Amino acid sequence: MTEQRTGLAIVCVVVGVLAGCSSQDSGSAGPTAGPDTAGGDQTAQPEVAPTDSAVIEPVSRPQDIDVAGVDSCTLLTEEQLAELGASDPPRATDFAEGYDDGCTYGDFLGDPAFSYVLGTGSSLEFDRFQDSPNSEVRAIEVLGYPASQRQLIGAEANCIVDVSPSEGQTLSVQYMDDSFEEGAEVVCSKAADAAGLALETLRAAGS
Repeated sequence: MTEQRTGLAIVCVVVGVLAGCSSQDSGSAGPTAGPDTAGGDQTAQPEVAPTDSAVIEPVSRPQDIDVAGVDSCTLLTEEQLAELGASDPPRATDFAEGYDDGCTYGDFLGDPAFSYVLGTGSSLEFDRFQDSPNSEVRAIEVLGYPASQRQLIGAEANCIVDVSPSEGQTLSVQYMDDSFEEGAEVVCSKAADAAGLALETLRAAGS
């Protein structure tokens, strides 16, 4: 019974955070939830290169990826979900205002319970929150794609990574868990990891 309440709680928190992002950032779309790390081939975890400033510099993309019409519940393969430890079936989600599509993955009854919420926007700029007074924003790269990492001030248990797969489009990932112990670097790393995996899926599909 305790585990069930925990799982339901994190789902409710996800919805609340998404709504909060939208209302606090001057009416702009606020996404709902990035991999820290290594590597070159597609089986390795995606590389994330932080910069020193919240000012997001233009970065050339390895290739443009069109996310228009993409089903967010197909962005992570079964193998990738196993890598992330997300054992529950994906759930279609309204990511936030301005997004075309959204999907929640995770382990909702785990200890800790956690979720990855992915969303795509075919008419959204990835860096629209870089001057938000409500968030701490950092410019990064995910697999060579320009991206930003942001956390609502006072909400260290979740992190959102917004990636620019092509001009004027956004792939966003929010990671959060209910342990409240991992710290900003860890939760943002996990959001970036999932964003990198989603980019790999899109590139493999030839989108």
